[in-house]
Amino acid sequence: MTPIRWAACVALFGFGIHAAIFFPGWLSFDSAYQLWQARQAHFNNLSPVPMTLALAGLVRLFHTESATPLFLCHLLLFWSGLACWVRIFLPSWKGLVLTIGVFGFITPLWWTLANVWTDTAMLASYTAGAGFALLGHRLSLRWLHWLALVVLLYGSMVRLNAIFAAIPLFALWWICRTGRDRQLRFGATKVALSIAALSAVTGLAIDRVVADERVRTWPVQVLHDLAAISINTNEHYIPAFARPPDLTIATLKAAYTPYVAVPILLSTPPLRSGLVGEPFSDEESVALGKAWLTAIASEPIAYAQHRSALLGKLLVWPDQTNSYAMGSTSVNYRDNPSNGELTGFARAIVDSLGSIVWRFQFSFLPYAILLIVVAYRLWRDRRKKRAADSALIRQTAGLLLASACLHIAPLIIFAPGADARYIAWPVAAILLGAISLRREEYS
Repeated sequence: MTPIRWAACVALFGFGIHAAIFFPGWLSFDSAYQLWQARQAHFNNLSPVPMTLALAGLVRLFHTESATPLFLCHLLLFWSGLACWVRIFLPSWKGLVLTIGVFGFITPLWWTLANVWTDTAMLASYTAGAGFALLGHRLSLRWLHWLALVVLLYGSMVRLNAIFAAIPLFALWWICRTGRDRQLRFGATKVALSIAALSAVTGLAIDRVVADERVRTWPVQVLHDLAAISINTNEHYIPAFARPPDLTIATLKAAYTPYVAVPILLSTPPLRSGLVGEPFSDEESVALGKAWLTAIASEPIAYAQHRSALLGKLLVWPDQTNSYAMGSTSVNYRDNPSNGELTGFARAIVDSLGSIVWRFQFSFLPYAILLIVVAYRLWRDRRKKRAADSALIRQTAGLLLASACLHIAPLIIFAPGADARYIAWPVAAILLGAISLRREEYS
C-alpha cells in the first residue's frame, strides 16, 4: 500500500478501537463540572475556560447534553496526528501495528484518551499539531500549516502549564512553515516565544470575558504543602483564616496523603480551599503565599520529603489507588445526564488496574531513560553535516524532548497530585522524538 493508505489505516483503526471501547468518554469531577457549565452556559475558571467554551459549542452544535462530541474530537485529533507521523516515518504494516499497539494500549496514553480532561485536550492537540506541521512541510500544504497552528494554540490554552510545553512546538511549526531549519536559535525561538505570549494573553482574555465566576486554584496545592510541613513538624503552618479553629494536627494527619490534596479538603473539619464557599480575598491570598514561602524556608527538609513522596508516585512507581483511579461509572454533577457504566473489555481493563504490570506501565521511569538515550544521541552527533531533511528530523526530535522536559519541570514544584494523566504528553513526546530520530530521512 501507499504511505497515505497506511496512515489512513492508523487513523481509522486507532480511532475506531478507542471509540468503541471507551465510548461515550469517561468523566471525572472536573469533566462533569465542565459539562454542567457548558450545558448551562455559566462558566467558571476552575478549569481553563477555552476547553469549556469548546465543549459548550459542541453541545449546541450537536444538540446533545453529553461530552461525547468533545471526547470523539480529541480522539480524532490524536489519531489523525499519529497518522501524519506514520505517513512520514513508518509507512508500513509494522508502523501500523507499532503505532496502534504502543500508543493505543502499551503506554498510559490510552487511559488519558479514555477520559474528557484538559490533559486529553493537550495530548491530542500537541500530537496533531506537530504531525500536521511536519506533514505540511513534507507535502507543501499551506492550509495544513495553519491548521497545525490553530490546534497547537487550542492545546496551549487548556491547561495552566501547557504553555511551557508549547514553546518548542511553536518553534517546530515555524521551522516547518518557513523551511529555515538553520535559524532555530534566532528566528524560530523569537517566533515561538511571541506565539506563546499571544496564546497566554488570549487565554487570559477569554477567561476574563467569558468566566461568570472566578476562583484561584493554586491555594489547594499550597494548603497541601503546608499540611505536610505542619504534620512533619507538629506545628501549624496553615494560616488561621484557612483552617477551622478546632483543627488539630492529629486530625490533619488522619486526612492527609502525600499523593493528592483532596482528602485534606474533605476532612472533618475541612480546610478552607477558596474553591467552594467563601473565596480568599486578595489580602488573604497574599498572606497564604507568604505563609507557604516562609514554611518552605523554615522547614526545607519537610517540604522536600513531601514533594519527593508525591513525585516518586507520579514519576517512578505509581500508587494503585491515587495515580490512575478510574471508577466503573462516570461522575455525575447536579442535573447532568448519566454517562452509564463501564462494561465488557473496558471494565476488564479498569478492574486490572493496580496489578504490577499496570503499575510498571504507568511509570514514567522507562520513558525518562529513553529521553536520556535520545538526548545523548542528539548531543553525540550534533556536529555531523547532514542534508536539510535529515537536519529537520533531528531538530524535531530535540524540540519534542524539550517540550517533554518543559512540561515535567513545573510539576516538581506545582504538581497538585500523583496523577498519571500529568505525564501523558511527555510520554507521547519522548516516543515521537525517538521515532523521528530513528529515521534519518523522510520516506
